[in-house]
Amino acid sequence: MPATELPAKPATDSPQGTKISVVISAYNRPGPLKEAVESAFRQTHANIEIIVIDDCSPVDLRGALAAYAGRLTYHRNEVRSGPSAARNVGVKLASGEYVAFLDDDDIWLPGKLEVQLAAMEDLDASVTGFSVLETGRMVVRPVTRIDTSMLLYGNKFAGTTGFMCRRSRLLAEPFDEALSWGEDWDLYIRYSQIQPLAYVPQPLFLRRTGNSDSITKSLKKVATGKEELFIKSLKKHRALLGETIFRRRVAGIKLSNLKYKDDKANIIWDCMRSAGALPTIWWLAYKTMRGDARV
Repeated sequence: MPATELPAKPATDSPQGTKISVVISAYNRPGPLKEAVESAFRQTHANIEIIVIDDCSPVDLRGALAAYAGRLTYHRNEVRSGPSAARNVGVKLASGEYVAFLDDDDIWLPGKLEVQLAAMEDLDASVTGFSVLETGRMVVRPVTRIDTSMLLYGNKFAGTTGFMCRRSRLLAEPFDEALSWGEDWDLYIRYSQIQPLAYVPQPLFLRRTGNSDSITKSLKKVATGKEELFIKSLKKHRALLGETIFRRRVAGIKLSNLKYKDDKANIIWDCMRSAGALPTIWWLAYKTMRGDARV
């Protein structure tokens, strides 16, 4: 189905300055989606357009968006394609100089776009800190730039809800639609090899962690030996990571949330066969030293 308006009027640039396209990838969560859209409309940077990409939800999302008729663009994918494909569709439909992404279960604080845009200066992409919606815990790193070395052990900053980038860059180097997990990390790794990403060390959005359908939570349920989905992004950058880091990260996935899984001995043995004994021992020791309850 082609992009449709609800009904929409053409987007126009306002005197406020740079136009930012807000791309919201949505699937099956009308309640949180409405909160996400409202947080976009509350932005202090008013020169925005909002594009909702419905990734073929079984639930009709149009009802949640009815109050915004004429103020946003709605597009429904004909088949479910995954969040990376949905974001790429949004980028193609966008008309702003920059594109900012908002997951349908997260909430932006009002100054998010204004502060983030100002921090980018001459850089193409940026990421912000965040707070956990349910607990208020802040995830903020004491840096203003993100380089490749900071990403080797994973994305310790924020997912796509904290990410904004020049549209031209996203068109040239889109999200990898073959990845169902780690697509944000993959994009940051690729971009950081050309120039650093700007980082705003402030909690500018609220991340919802109570979603039972999240990729992170689904990792708890993955059967031993079936974690390939989560390792695919690591294999893509194996040469960059080097064998030591690659194997440690594979061990981290194999042993993820070990506390919640049955037959721990078999899981550890499978990890040793896949990642090696030393990376497995390293990961268990690292998590134990941190006192991480998920181990």
